[in-house]
Amino acid sequence: MTSENVTEPRDYAGLNRAVFARVNALRKSRGWSMQRLAGEVTRIGRPITRTSLNDLSTRPEARCPADLLFALADVFGIAVDEFLDPICDTCKGQPPAGFACNSCGRVA
Repeated sequence: MTSENVTEPRDYAGLNRAVFARVNALRKSRGWSMQRLAGEVTRIGRPITRTSLNDLSTRPEARCPADLLFALADVFGIAVDEFLDPICDTCKGQPPAGFACNSCGRVA
């Protein structure tokens, strides 16, 4: 086997960290606790506990199930791919309603 046939493994833990960094930023920008977020996700039809959400956001080996990823996107009103966008230090991904962030250009 030659080295050109070897594929580097994906950094799935890094993807999970990126997703939950965004989840936590969005949650905090709304003033929500992890319990409130679990309730919002459960309310739209994807039952989850605060403990499960916390485990997903803190365990390096955790993987976010696809259905939960879509439910989180629905709760926050964003597209799934936005979970992987870098978080703006100025607006934390959530500029005030009706405004655009001068740093990242995101529009509310």
